[in-house]
Amino acid sequence: MNSKKDLKKVSDILNELVKNKNWEKNFALQQIKQDWPKVVGKNIAGHTDPKFIKTKKLFIEVDSPIWSTQLSYMKDQIIDTINGYYKKEMINEIFFSIKKG
Repeated sequence: MNSKKDLKKVSDILNELVKNKNWEKNFALQQIKQDWPKVVGKNIAGHTDPKFIKTKKLFIEVDSPIWSTQLSYMKDQIIDTINGYYKKEMINEIFFSIKKG
């Protein structure tokens, strides 16, 4: 018979599943995309689109070279803002690319 010690919380099981199936980066990206305007503000969010995460590197599409240049100067601040928002290290580097078309 199982004791209470043997029972796991559903959240613990889901966290293990996410890590074991390598869904963690996809989950992190979806969190960031969902919260993007709250994290970086509506102005920056209106000119950017988080595209993917690879080994804690966030790749962001920007709508113009001017925004890409401006945000490049703000990389460290944006990284700190993202990590502070989630209270853990989600991102340690950011790369910008210009949206095509």
